[in-house]
Amino acid sequence: MKFKNSYKLSSLALTGALTMGAVALPSVASAELSSDLAISSMYLWRGLDVSANNPAVSSSITYDFGNGFSVGTWASSEGASGSYEVDLLGSYAGTVGEFGYSIGVVDYLYPQDAASLTDSDISEYILSGSYMDFSLTAYINTNQSGNDDYKYYSLDYSMDKIGLHYGMTSVGTSANEYSDINVSYALTDSLSWTVSKAMGNLVDGDATLEDPLVMISYAVPLK
Repeated sequence: MKFKNSYKLSSLALTGALTMGAVALPSVASAELSSDLAISSMYLWRGLDVSANNPAVSSSITYDFGNGFSVGTWASSEGASGSYEVDLLGSYAGTVGEFGYSIGVVDYLYPQDAASLTDSDISEYILSGSYMDFSLTAYINTNQSGNDDYKYYSLDYSMDKIGLHYGMTSVGTSANEYSDINVSYALTDSLSWTVSKAMGNLVDGDATLEDPLVMISYAVPLK
């Protein structure tokens, strides 16, 4: 995700597990390297189409050490702009009885914006808990001061091929806060679609989008 001027949204790109739903709790059984490649009809980010209705391509690489710790990177194009995003993530996950938890931090990098890195690059703490098919996740900007008081909360439920999501964005002022809901369905192991709707005020202060967004994604594992 990319923000400038007190978290005013700029152009952005595609769908990643870090940016649109629950954080997956990694397995602690054995060390494993995994990667994937995805093509989406838009970059759907927390209820918003931040690629201006352009398709985007993304790929991720994750290494799970098998002891709860994992590191990874996620990269995406940004629609028709020719720019791109690279995210770096480190996390620790575990279970207590039937409850799961994950603690992590992610950096959102935009190498093409080298002239204004202090305006566009941000990082977040990610705290996630799960019970059965439910998960609750908090994304907290690491710089909680002044105009950087940004938080995003996500409640998610998965049932077989269906996923339900409710998200709430907080930026410290009610005029810039909004929520989003979406329903996703996995047509196959690789092909899925998502219907999303933002409600309230968008991050940049514009009126809420009137029509729901529909995103189609095709993702395949590379390893």
